[in-house]
Amino acid sequence: MIEGITLSSFLQLIWMEKRTCTLTIENDKKRGVLSIIKGELKHAECEGSEGLDAALEILSWNNVRIEMENKALILETISISIEGVILECVRLQDEKNKELSIEYEAIETNYSLGPDDSDGIEANPFPEKPEKIKKHITKKKEVRMNVSKLNEAVEILKETLGGALMATDIWSSADMQSIAGFNHQPVATALFGQIINSTNVALKDSGFPVLGKYCLFDLADGKMVVLIPMGDYAWGMLVDGKKVQLGLLLNIALPKAIGAFEEAITG
Repeated sequence: MIEGITLSSFLQLIWMEKRTCTLTIENDKKRGVLSIIKGELKHAECEGSEGLDAALEILSWNNVRIEMENKALILETISISIEGVILECVRLQDEKNKELSIEYEAIETNYSLGPDDSDGIEANPFPEKPEKIKKHITKKKEVRMNVSKLNEAVEILKETLGGALMATDIWSSADMQSIAGFNHQPVATALFGQIINSTNVALKDSGFPVLGKYCLFDLADGKMVVLIPMGDYAWGMLVDGKKVQLGLLLNIALPKAIGAFEEAITG
């Protein structure tokens, strides 16, 4: 039983290792099955449906529990690559988020919002659908990033470090999905996101302060990994220490990166 990692990230690990297995996926309300042969997703079942539709439904779940069995089902109802399935799920989620944002904007335009009201709405314009209104308002409040500025932050880091920057990703702490970067490393993104979370938990349980503006891992062959935790987001980078002085990295590159990152998140 595996918890604490997003399903899409786990599937990428399965693909890299070319594993053959059956995954039973559960969240708080639903249960589904994914069958994988030599790293490729071949079959999915969920709530009476099967094939690609079932796979996309399962991949849309958050906070899942994964149980792995080292054999696959014989059925083959999915013909596209596992990467194609993941990208299609991301595309559908983006479309859904845009629809929610548009509908919320319509509500916000036509009805006044009361700042003192705990639900963020002074008078419910659709009393027969109270939960729907709350969902739109909550979704709107969660979106607090400027993707174009995140990309600018990545460019600033590339200019400052030059050839010393080997790879970098900015990701959401909720699902460990990269939203900006260079030479993307999705597996590393998922694993380092978990390192930040588990490290903060260990520090809190020990009565220590949580991670500050960054943490640095000194690796073999002169390489370094730098992690910048920033609440709902995080930034990780792989740096060749042989091509950049540590003082330049800590005193110039990182402060610039953190400043650009903060502006992007609050902008």
